[in-house]
Amino acid sequence: MAKLASELRVRRRALAGAAHGRVLDLGGWTDHLDAYAVGNGVESVVTDPGSGPFDTVVSILETPSDTVLDALADDGQLLLLGRGRDLPAELRARGLVVTDLDRFEVRSRTGRPRPYVQLRARRPLSSPGSSPS
Repeated sequence: MAKLASELRVRRRALAGAAHGRVLDLGGWTDHLDAYAVGNGVESVVTDPGSGPFDTVVSILETPSDTVLDALADDGQLLLLGRGRDLPAELRARGLVVTDLDRFEVRSRTGRPRPYVQLRARRPLSSPGSSPS
């Protein structure tokens, strides 16, 4: 369990370090909150999705709801640390483009490997000359 906690702590802090602009942190963990670079690329960090749009949404071990994804700015990014192999496919089915993906496993107390993903996703870019529908 200590290895799992240590591995995920490092990854949570890395996600916070990659955030920029207005940030929505979906919570669940707090040991990474001091890693946000407020004043150095990060304007603010909130936990209420009602005050969007957000430049960065950070989700740890929770797949964001459609309401949260709707609060993502057109050029915003989703930073996700989650469990399971199908998260990238789920996000693609919901209209996002996965731009960075790291699949990894961490052994549980029983010795069984647990699959995780760390990813960055965004809305598709509009093609030049196209108009929003």
